[in-house]
Amino acid sequence: MLHDLSKEGKDLSLLKLKKYQKTHHIDCVCPKCDKANKKNNPSLRGLREFGFKVFVDEHDEEVTDY
Repeated sequence: MLHDLSKEGKDLSLLKLKKYQKTHHIDCVCPKCDKANKKNNPSLRGLREFGFKVFVDEHDEEVTDY
């Protein structure tokens, strides 16, 4: 992906990567979420989505890479 941006002539010196995660709903009863509720640790919940958001500069739209 970064190679494609470079070919398009983007200035990659302003590149910012931000990691994101979306967890299961708080009422989920899957095994991972059940364990997280028992240990009272929300970081153990199951993940629905995860990846990196790439920001090339402040005027570009957000690009999500999975």
